[in-house]
Amino acid sequence: MKKLIAIVNVIAWSGFWAFGYLALTADGLTGGQMVVAALLAFGGLVTGLLAYMKLARAAEDSGTPDAGVPDGGTNPDDGSSGCSCRIASASDYDTIFVLAVLALGAWYRRRL
Repeated sequence: MKKLIAIVNVIAWSGFWAFGYLALTADGLTGGQMVVAALLAFGGLVTGLLAYMKLARAAEDSGTPDAGVPDGGTNPDDGSSGCSCRIASASDYDTIFVLAVLALGAWYRRRL
């Protein structure tokens, strides 16, 4: 079941980015087409968030710390606090990169 939710998560986020990009940057869209693209992007956002939260809850229940990210060497025998802090993962950098590209594209388009 977790694999199915993960697949739904990937498809939902892909739809969010694709239709969100279309709604923001496509030329010549009518008002109705823009509303449809925005609604599909919103649906992808909501579905992606819900699927992600369900996967995170399932990972917590199964005891997977931080969805596979190493926990920083916590060891109950040495009295460590158990903090599994992380600064950023690869997916965080991917999201930042995509947001930066979208922002630059929107800025460039408005300059024209």
